[in-house]
Amino acid sequence: MLFGWIVLAAIKLLPGPVAGSLGLLGFGPLGPIAGSAAAWYQATFLGGLIGAGSLFSLLQWLAMTI
Repeated sequence: MLFGWIVLAAIKLLPGPVAGSLGLLGFGPLGPIAGSAAAWYQATFLGGLIGAGSLFSLLQWLAMTI
């Protein structure tokens, strides 16, 4: 639980580095960026079925929110 609060505080206090890191992984403001690691992971392991509350959905939500 404490870890979650620390992560939320870091996101709130450091949105630039968080957004930049997500962008490097391929999570963009409109969805996974074509040809990126995120797009490869989604196509290879998830096949379009992204579970609500999954780590992938959380990272994509963050990229679209901040």
